[in-house]
Amino acid sequence: MERQIFIQKSNGETELFKFEKLRQSLFSSGANKDTVDTILAKIQKEVYDGMSSNSIYKKAFALLKKHNKISASRYSLKRPFSIWDLQAILLSDL
Repeated sequence: MERQIFIQKSNGETELFKFEKLRQSLFSSGANKDTVDTILAKIQKEVYDGMSSNSIYKKAFALLKKHNKISASRYSLKRPFSIWDLQAILLSDL
């Protein structure tokens, strides 16, 4: 059973963190079930009350990037990165 965790949104509001919302977002990026399950398990261990939604996004993005850079690039397009930021992120491990 997932515990209830309240996160801080970028607009300052607090809301209940929805693991299903993160799951759907990762699937929408093209990640497969094993990758999504692995990322969710790691995020579930690290997420805490008051954590920012941006911090959760960054953790999920970093984990997704390790598994599948193409999915990570799709996932990052949902955030306000410039194309140059995205290129730097994707090339940082080369």
